Amino acid sequence: MNEEEDVASDGKRLSSSILVQNTVDHLRDTALQTTTVAGKAFQKWLGNPFNLMFLLIIVVAHVQLFIAIIQGLLMVLLSKLIR
Repeated sequence: MNEEEDVASDGKRLSSSILVQNTVDHLRDTALQTTTVAGKAFQKWLGNPFNLMFLLIIVVAHVQLFIAIIQGLLMVLLSKLIR
């Protein structure tokens, strides 16, 4: 019985570690995408400051990053609850 509990505990720790790693990868990818998109939009906006579409793109990219951070925090909380 004790061996089964150890295996279950190891499985929970492993799934929690995988969840945290996937969350970190997702946040890293989202941050990279946000900086790329916002940087390109900012460069184009500097060339034509009267076009507000580029500012909208920058705002939307940062909102997407903010939502990804909230999702990441919730996933880390979930991983703590799994353990």
